[in-house]
Formats: sequence, C-alpha cells, structure tokens
Amino acid sequence: MADIKPNDFFKKERSLSAIKTEILSQYFVVWCKVILSNQRERLSPAILYFDLSAGQGPAALFKILDTIFRSSGTNFDLNKAVQVIFHDPAETTLAELEESINNLPYYDALVHKPIRFPAAENEELLPEQIGTGLPALAFLNPFQDVVAQEFILGLGQRWNADLVMLFDFESINAAVKTKKPSPQLQELFSEKLTDIKAYYKTVRDAAKREAFALATFKTVFAAKGYTLFEFRINAFDKKQTNQYLLLAVKTDAAYTSLKELMLGYTEFQEDAVPLFGANLQQNQMGLFQEYYMYSVVNLVDTILQKASVYNNKTLQSIYEKDNVGTNYSRDNYKVAYQILKQQGKVIFVNPKTGQTISALTYTSIIRYKK
Repeated sequence: MADIKPNDFFKKERSLSAIKTEILSQYFVVWCKVILSNQRERLSPAILYFDLSAGQGPAALFKILDTIFRSSGTNFDLNKAVQVIFHDPAETTLAELEESINNLPYYDALVHKPIRFPAAENEELLPEQIGTGLPALAFLNPFQDVVAQEFILGLGQRWNADLVMLFDFESINAAVKTKKPSPQLQELFSEKLTDIKAYYKTVRDAAKREAFALATFKTVFAAKGYTLFEFRINAFDKKQTNQYLLLAVKTDAAYTSLKELMLGYTEFQEDAVPLFGANLQQNQMGLFQEYYMYSVVNLVDTILQKASVYNNKTLQSIYEKDNVGTNYSRDNYKVAYQILKQQGKVIFVNPKTGQTISALTYTSIIRYKK
C-alpha cells in the first residue's frame, strides 16, 4: 500500500482499517507539527494521542509508534512530546495489542510508554497528566462502543481533543435502530435520537436517512465549538456514501492541514474545486457553475465582498483565514484573484518593494481597488 499514489488509493475498495492506516498515520505527524509549533513551553508529554479503536487497523498504531521512535533526538522529537493511549472494545484484541506493543524492539527507548485506556470506572488509574487539558488527537468510531461515546461527552471538560472519526453507514444505522441504545448514546444525541428515529419511520430512502442522521450527529460537535471536515467514500457504482472520514477540530490550522492532505485523495469538479470525496457520481458543471455551493465563480464573488477584511493581506493569509469550512483549495484562491485582476478589481503588490506586479504568488499582497 505504501507504493500506491494517493489519487489511486480509492480506485480499489478499501476497508475502514486500510483507510485508517493510510490517512491517520500521515495526519498524526501533520497535526503534531501544528500543535507543537504553537506551544511556547515544551512539556513532557506535550501531546496526547488516543486510539480508541486500536483493533481497527492496528497497523496505524504501530506506524505511529514507529514514527515517534524514529523522531528521537531530532528537532521534531515526538518521543519526548507524545503520550500514546490505546483502547479497543474487544478485551482479547486489547490484550493482544498490549503484548505486541510491549514486544516492540524499541519499547524500552520510548520515553512515554503506551498505556491502555481503562473503563470509565477505573479512570483514576490513568496517569495524572492525562486529564490536565493537554492538547490531544483522538481516533475513534463514535458508534462502536460506550468508551468512545464517553470520550466525546467529556470534550471541553476533561479532554482538550481534536477528533478523527472513521465509520460506515451500517454503524450509523445500527446505532439509530437499536431498541436499547446505551445511556451514553442517548446523552450524546439527547432528543435528537428521537428525531432521527421519527425521520426513519417516515422516510424510507437510505441515502436521505443517512444524510439526516449524519447532519444531526455533526450538530453535537458544532454545539461544542468544533469545526468539521468531512470526506466521503462512496461504494463503487452507488450514489450512497459507504464510509465517512470526519474531523472535528478547534483550530483553523488543524482543519486546513487535513484538508490539504486529502487533496491528494479527492475528486474534483471541472473548475478544480475539490469535492472531498471518492467514487462520487458527479454532475457535469458545464455552464452552470453559479448553481454550485462551491465553485470558482462563487469564490470570486465571495472574496470581492470581503474587500474591507482582506485588503492589503497576502494571498496565503487570506487563504488560511477564508478556506475553513469550505471546499476551496489554495490554488482556487489564486485563480479567483487572477480573475479579479483581469476584471480590474484588485492589483498584486510585491511585499518587499511595494511595487505592483503582474505574477501572483502566495506571498503577494492583494490590494483591492476602490
């Protein structure tokens, strides 16, 4: 799998385990760089990494541990910075993972030994530093077991975590249709679980059910102040999404870093705006770009209306601020501003000399004309 190019990865059906191993091991490194670059005081540990579904794609956990070990002694020393905590709903799987970790050839060299995430009633067994608000990245399947659901319920109170969630449609369906949902699931959705069940009774279309349930689930994180990034993987020859990769973060940089990583895997519209999905059945855009939520036509209009905000800002800084919560890539912003220049609405300025320039770079200053 390591030799497969990102844009070829989803041309073959992939299991949740394979997707996790491919994407998470890369994003872990990117996310750590974002967090550590913003920390003034370097603690040890400085970062917590939770894999609460470690048996799903265990190769991802071992790739991350290998990355941590190999960074020892570098300027980006994750061995000093990261505490790994792992869990799996299956006790047998958890025991096997613990044994495999303890037998790693570099286990003794790990500064912070990986530890199991205990059940809720044994949380006092966790090391003292784990509940002190350290920045954390957590991988979990929110519909898999109560430990993941309890973790989500603790966000903002006990855990200062960004979440990477990977699940399939069947997981959503099973959670909604169960006659005896866990107290944690009921608390997580509150009255929304009743709303979803009612919707399921009146709507038979599977795609509509899925979209409604997912939209409702996402409101849980929006209410906690999270920004969400969604990547959809469709089954081949089907309109319905088969698997979801969902990111919930509190910082723009963490959001943008995964978005940029997934540019290598996504499909694109005809105007090069990313769709952030794979195996999607696209509509042909043709001459109707203005009817799409995200298009270069719409982006041109959006940034023109924000002249008072973005005037005399660099293209890079505008992109970093404006892209969050949208599908737009950095290249889309460059194209949009080139169109505005052709329309006589902006000029490009060299940040060092202050002179007007014709070629736009990401460090160029955008100056709106009055």
